[in-house]
Amino acid sequence: MLNAFAFSCYSHFMDPQHFKLMSWNVRGLNAPVRRDNVRDFVTLHKANIVCLQETKISSMSRTKVKRTLDEKFSSSYVALPADNTSGGILLAVNEDFFEIVSHSLSTFSVTAHILDRVNNVPFTITGVYGPQLNKDKKLFIEEMKGLKDHNFQRWAMIGDFNLTYKAQDKNKGRHQRRMMERFR
Repeated sequence: MLNAFAFSCYSHFMDPQHFKLMSWNVRGLNAPVRRDNVRDFVTLHKANIVCLQETKISSMSRTKVKRTLDEKFSSSYVALPADNTSGGILLAVNEDFFEIVSHSLSTFSVTAHILDRVNNVPFTITGVYGPQLNKDKKLFIEEMKGLKDHNFQRWAMIGDFNLTYKAQDKNKGRHQRRMMERFR
């Protein structure tokens, strides 16, 4: 089953023709065929900003980014390494339209300060991959609160939070109401 989210985003400062964002929990990029499938999907949807969660890659390289996304993403990316065979985030932008000016890595997220080269407008994107274990989810929420305190002017947080916002979002299993409240 394809678990991807792709959309075009537009505001008064961005051209919808080049601001196309994709977030996808890829569940591993170690297999070359998986990287090819991701690249084909990114190309099909003409995504120019891509955030991939659960890469399961401990050391991202330009070659892997090129194979996974395309040559145009291979010099402007930031990656949070996987911990053994779990986690990992890749946030990359198409160099024809965007440039990652600076970035920071945290335990569960990567934040990139990006320049829209077409409109000369800076913005910030945080890509997240939330933990599976409940004890780590509290730490994750605290990390997200800390990022919010930065008050970035133009900011989006995307990714796989591994948390539910409301009970209806979960189709089976127990509901952890306290965790949902913390997440909200």
